[in-house]
Amino acid sequence: AGVTDVEWGQQVVAWIVATDASSPPTLASIRSFAAETLPMYMTPKEIRLVDSLPTTSSGKVRRQDLRS
Repeated sequence: AGVTDVEWGQQVVAWIVATDASSPPTLASIRSFAAETLPMYMTPKEIRLVDSLPTTSSGKVRRQDLRS
C-alpha cells in the first residue's frame, strides 16, 4: 500500500505477517521477489512486520487501517 512520502508524494510499503517470527523476510528478499513481476518503482521501499492484517467482513485487507 502507498504511504505519504515527502520527496515522492507516496512510497510503497509492504505489511508482512511472518510465518516464522524468529526469521522474518528482509526488505531485499521482498524487493527481489516483487521485481520478478513488477517494475522496480513498484517494489516496496519499506516493510513493516505485523501480527495480523485488518480485514473487512468479506476478507479483503483494509489498507486505510494499515496506514493509520
